[in-house]
Amino acid sequence: MLELSGQELRFYHPDLEPWALLRVFLVRTVQRPENSPARLLTSENGRLPIRHVDDFAEKLPESWRERGGVFVPLYPGESLWIGLMPDSDGGNPCPYPFAVKAGTGKVNMLTLALWTETLQEGDQDYAVCPPQHWIPGLLGQDRTLRQMVATPLHSGRTAEEALLGAARHGGIQLAAFPMKHSVYRSLCQGTSPGGRGRISEGLAAFGPDLGMEWGPPVQADILPDPHGPSSWDMERMNRVFIHLADARTWKGITGEDPPGPLAGPGRKGE
Repeated sequence: MLELSGQELRFYHPDLEPWALLRVFLVRTVQRPENSPARLLTSENGRLPIRHVDDFAEKLPESWRERGGVFVPLYPGESLWIGLMPDSDGGNPCPYPFAVKAGTGKVNMLTLALWTETLQEGDQDYAVCPPQHWIPGLLGQDRTLRQMVATPLHSGRTAEEALLGAARHGGIQLAAFPMKHSVYRSLCQGTSPGGRGRISEGLAAFGPDLGMEWGPPVQADILPDPHGPSSWDMERMNRVFIHLADARTWKGITGEDPPGPLAGPGRKGE
């Protein structure tokens, strides 16, 4: 099941284990100047608020309503990264692993291949949490990992437009696959995981006002899958479409003040 809880998306499978839970959140950060050193950005400017499309359907585009999912505010020219965190309630000594795919405009962020809802062998197109605790960027056409930067759809600058020749989707796509229970039990034999309370069901799946373009390179890695593609439960995959709303429209949609704009090297979309 998939639930929206505050500023987190929660992928949860209590039929596997009470603690089979992955928390996903989005953190915006300043876009680095192109000519600055390719260092890891550690500054965190706060998690983005997340709202359910269904709760504001009458104020949102028809394409958003058709795809469902959730939406977040982001100013053109701002960057973000995707945080991944397994359930840690009760000091769990063996958190439940998940494989996570991320895309933008239906292009895989880690390979630039067309989006699919299966896990690719060979050229790994997903992250594994744990050990990976974030997806820091978008693979560039030069095969370096780069910041993902919000830019207006149909601007001609999104990765979707560069690779597919059109702007049809935008946004961010996520899919999460829990580890097969038999593999988990073998992996965690001899440990005594702690329990947790049940989470109520939520969310749907699948949209755009903004898309993502390539920013400056970042010094970060996607860690190899320590378990192998056959370890993940394809039948329990959950997916969600995260729409990127221009933050300047946020109050008109939700009635809430948007996060203040960040100081940075400039916003190309303005």
